[in-house]
Amino acid sequence: MVTTSKSQANVSSKGQVVIPKFFRDAKGLGAGSVLEVVDHPEGILLKTLPKKKYTLDDLANALPPYQGPPLTDEIIKERMVSAMREDWARKEKNSRP
Repeated sequence: MVTTSKSQANVSSKGQVVIPKFFRDAKGLGAGSVLEVVDHPEGILLKTLPKKKYTLDDLANALPPYQGPPLTDEIIKERMVSAMREDWARKEKNSRP
């Protein structure tokens, strides 16, 4: 069984419309949500678009290819430990009054 709810919304001078909280909550819409705007015989239809699910391959393909000598596991570990220590020291410095 499909139930529908109705509500009114005003169009601002900038063409913005506030979607009532009930609908935002029901559809899981938050800041940054993307809607498809469709011209429909009965008016304007707003369709929620699925959130993009990124994969590890997406991330790897977004990075430029590594240019340099091969890195051993030991070098990678040393660099990670060094970066973590630098991050910790920076946070420690910023937390002091």
